[in-house]
Amino acid sequence: MKIGVISDIHDNRYNLRNVLIELKEKNIEKLIILGDSNSPFIIKEICETLQLPIIFVWGNNDGDKVVITQIINSSHKNSVVSSQSFLAIEIDGKKLFLTHFPELANLAEKSQQFDAVMYGHDHLKFIQKNNGVLLLNPGSIYANKELASYAIYDSKMNLAEIFEIEDSRRPF
Repeated sequence: MKIGVISDIHDNRYNLRNVLIELKEKNIEKLIILGDSNSPFIIKEICETLQLPIIFVWGNNDGDKVVITQIINSSHKNSVVSSQSFLAIEIDGKKLFLTHFPELANLAEKSQQFDAVMYGHDHLKFIQKNNGVLLLNPGSIYANKELASYAIYDSKMNLAEIFEIEDSRRPF
């Protein structure tokens, strides 16, 4: 299954729209959001544009948790909203650990209990495989440190690829 992976939108609607266009063109089947989307209107735009199941974990800057949860849950019956800033989930027989925070990702990777560990928070794209565990940070859509980026995860192959948005607008 082709799964889009995004993080750290921080309400940058311009970059988000470009990412959503590319994700639609790449025919993803599901979307993982690793926190810091910020506002409910961002989540609503994602849900309306993609109309796919969403797996969502909370970041340290996410806004109205009640409204965000309602939007995601009403958008697709197979969506999942974590109750905290991490989630362990199985997709296509692969065990995934999803979090916003690098520290939790590092612990999960070292545990060797997961096939893939995904995180955000530091806005720095990163991909590496250690002892069979894929460690992935899709980077930031906000684009304050690097160009806006996202990833596509192949759950059958346990591989990911990071894509940059060349026309990224840095917020300041």
